[in-house]
Amino acid sequence: MKKYSFFKMICCLVLSAFTVFAENTESVLQNTPTVVERGMQYRVWQTISSSIDSAGRINYSTNSFTELCSGICYEEDGSWYDSSEEIELYSDGAIARKAPHKVIFSSNLNEEGAIELISPEGLCLKGGPLGLAYYDTAKQQSVWIAYIQDCQGELYSTNQVLYRNAMAGLNCTVRYIYKLNSFEQDVILHEAPPAPEEYGFSSETTFLEVISDFQEIPEVFSIKYCDSVQGMASVNETASDRSDEQLEFGSMRMIQGKAFSLDQNNSSSDLSNPDVPVNKSFQLAEGQNILIEGVEYSAVCSHLESLPVRSEESENMDIVLGGKPVDNRKYFALPKKKKTEQPFILASSKENIPPGVVIDYLTVLTSSNMVFRSGRTYYVTGEVILSGTTVLEGGAVIKYNAGNAPEIIVTGPVVTRTGPGNPVMLTAKDDDSVGEILPNSTGEPNGYYGFNALTIDYTYFPDNAQMSYMRFSYLKNALSYIDRYHLLKHVQFVNCEKPINLSRTSVDIQNGLFYDSYTIFNSLNENVQGTIHGVNLTLDDAFLLRDENISLNLTNTLVSKISNDDRDFNSVQTFFASEGSYTSVGAGSHYSENSSSASSDIPDTLIKELRRKTTQPPRILTGVIDEDTILEPIVKRNSIELGYHYDPIDYIVSDIVVSNATLTLTNGVVLGVYGNTGIKLQSGGKLFSGGRPERLNKIIRLHAVQERSDIDWVNEPNFSLLSEDSIGNSTLSIDLNFTLLSQIAGNGAILSGGSKINRFLLNNCQLYGGLLTLNQSGSSGSLFCFTNNLFDHMKLTLGNSSDVFTARLYNNTFYGSTNVFLPASENNWIICDNYFHEVSNSQNSSLNNQHDYNGYYAENTIRLTPHASHDQVVTNSVVFESGALGDFYYESGIPLINNGSRTAAIAGLYHYTTQCNNVKEAGTQVDIGFHYIAVDENMLPCDFDGDGYPDYIEDTAGIGLLNSRSGDSGERNWQKSNIRLSEDSSLLIYTPLK
Repeated sequence: MKKYSFFKMICCLVLSAFTVFAENTESVLQNTPTVVERGMQYRVWQTISSSIDSAGRINYSTNSFTELCSGICYEEDGSWYDSSEEIELYSDGAIARKAPHKVIFSSNLNEEGAIELISPEGLCLKGGPLGLAYYDTAKQQSVWIAYIQDCQGELYSTNQVLYRNAMAGLNCTVRYIYKLNSFEQDVILHEAPPAPEEYGFSSETTFLEVISDFQEIPEVFSIKYCDSVQGMASVNETASDRSDEQLEFGSMRMIQGKAFSLDQNNSSSDLSNPDVPVNKSFQLAEGQNILIEGVEYSAVCSHLESLPVRSEESENMDIVLGGKPVDNRKYFALPKKKKTEQPFILASSKENIPPGVVIDYLTVLTSSNMVFRSGRTYYVTGEVILSGTTVLEGGAVIKYNAGNAPEIIVTGPVVTRTGPGNPVMLTAKDDDSVGEILPNSTGEPNGYYGFNALTIDYTYFPDNAQMSYMRFSYLKNALSYIDRYHLLKHVQFVNCEKPINLSRTSVDIQNGLFYDSYTIFNSLNENVQGTIHGVNLTLDDAFLLRDENISLNLTNTLVSKISNDDRDFNSVQTFFASEGSYTSVGAGSHYSENSSSASSDIPDTLIKELRRKTTQPPRILTGVIDEDTILEPIVKRNSIELGYHYDPIDYIVSDIVVSNATLTLTNGVVLGVYGNTGIKLQSGGKLFSGGRPERLNKIIRLHAVQERSDIDWVNEPNFSLLSEDSIGNSTLSIDLNFTLLSQIAGNGAILSGGSKINRFLLNNCQLYGGLLTLNQSGSSGSLFCFTNNLFDHMKLTLGNSSDVFTARLYNNTFYGSTNVFLPASENNWIICDNYFHEVSNSQNSSLNNQHDYNGYYAENTIRLTPHASHDQVVTNSVVFESGALGDFYYESGIPLINNGSRTAAIAGLYHYTTQCNNVKEAGTQVDIGFHYIAVDENMLPCDFDGDGYPDYIEDTAGIGLLNSRSGDSGERNWQKSNIRLSEDSSLLIYTPLK
């Protein structure tokens, strides 16, 4: 055996166009994307490429991405159509009906139910404005200053309706704006109202309010409350005077509005910075449903005073000034006229809206319980507002347009189902290094994309967000937080103008890399404070470290190349590095083994996580492996240094050829691969990988860990982790145990080829994203055994309906995957004890009697047919929960437990578990689906006798030496330590079968 100790740098590779897997192929790419699926907030676009291999067969490859924009499509009569911001005239008014929400406008705003808003679910909110009022929070008195009057509607533009001169006593216009994902009411004051003092009120304690009533409200609705943290306007003001309420009905949310000015060109601008909020409250008064929208008079008075003042001789002015204050908010219903027959008119292009001050409310369309799926690419082209629980899965790529202010706003719980080497990536439309290549991509990001790429807005959600393993690239305002406290871990921000943006919030950032920014930590609003607590950060190459409204506390941090040298912040073990302080290997340029000691006064959970990471760079492995070779970990772990800690990569590999030899991976070694393929098996080549349950071997894409997308280190569009070579005629074998293989979104593969793989064994492995195709002609006589594996958003194709080979699939979990099973008529297949969760299965008739004892999630899962008698259907709303070794432990009480085809001992899963409490399966009937090894409190495999050898190694079936089953005569009793397997228990090496 030989071990690699020194490796040369490899030559640069040129990023090529789509590469097909078969040799001697002719590729044809159909470049025009077609919409194949629509929903309220998405469109799925698809392209198909075809290739002809040397045998004359046509092979097709499907590429797709999901476009995201709230309200982009609407449903009608069971079909989906592209939305349009169009308002149409009809005899009694106008209607907007070509988006998910519908709006009906009456000809006269002074009518009962003049405006009718209908949610996508058919819930109706019908009403209109009553007038304007003052409310003095100190006196707790209110008074009308203007009220609705007859006013004729006009279609001002394709998506705007105006009611001019809408209020008696004050010149106002009421404007309605209809958009794909929102509906807005603006009350525009063209004249200044009388000062509050004319009613005996104080300008410092008075709110200017818009009062609306609703004759019809949804039967099912909810109101969420939020106490404003902008500060009190007066010592006499109560917190309830400044609270804001959010009305929710179906997928519609009436969120907090704001006041702004409108100039003579109809351009809007904020009255001040920070924004002037318009708070809402809902009250039942005199049998009416009342909406009160209030803005502090002191915040807008200077802008109101700049407007013309109506003279006291003006029409209705005596009525308005003659109003008498009343206690609290005892508003009365103003008289309503009966429906009139005034038709809408088309506005002249010369009739601009006069300048004014706007008080608005905004009703937005949300999408509930969005899941960003592993292995998929999302393209954000507009605003996306998410409610319910938002899930970000590792391996998902989210790309942003440069225009149309694309952004994602999360308003509820957020879950990052990610991990080391499996991050979520948010980047530019023109970044081709990750995910699907989008239409019209330049391949060279220019400037910044995604105006507010991701915003966590917890204004109405009283919780905190905890996110981890994410990368943000080429974004303007990359990640923003509004309200509450939040935790962010193991993140990278690269080429972002403003990585972190805060409003009324505090954020703990643990283990983060910030590279090439303008201002790293920013406040969203002037004079609104935010706080950053940073631990183990690397802050490199920025103009500003923070703006003046950010309180900064840093521990174990490296700071370098900050143009404005700001050191006036709280710090512990923070080192200001110079150029040349970092080591660059591959696409990672911030490795740093700093000699300064790091503080251990950091969270215990972070210490445990950092000890599994490294600040030491990998080695580059090149050449041909033609002798039996072992690769084991060489990069230092288990230490706490200053700065950002990378997920460890021991070797960087690309097109490594294994010929007439066995390559063995062991003890948690990590390969970071790039280029066309990682490991290529030629004649006589064998790959064996044996990791540990708590330290999996990993074969992952290089840029899932390292930050740069340099062309020298990116992957080809059809990149594969493993491949077979056409050279030679002898068969190849792959045997993987406790190994993780991961692809990022795109058209990459776990394995390309398959016709010469004589033996492919997967045991206790985790596979994320990508293709696994084992259906090439010539695979007759092969053995494919998959036992106890997790297939997360994989595309598995097994068989080609003609070649006869043996396939065994036991105790696998397929999550969000697509499977194609095509055995030959004389097949020898078994598919048992597997769980399919939101999986699309397709098959031929030869599989009909080869499957049973499988579990299927009741929703979004296509079952194997015919339905077998021992199958289990899972209807639980929650199936998985996170535990010691991953995110796919089972909730208790689901029908997958103890319902497999054999006992756990016979299945070799005696010492395994599906439960977070780590209770072993032992002698019970085996649970259906993927199992983790049972671990102790230190997250190490259980070792009952304490001899240094885990139970699952000593005795697979859990029955001991005296009662050993056939084939396991070498096993020993895991409950007794009187027999030693070896004097040295420090290294476990699995011997490959040859």
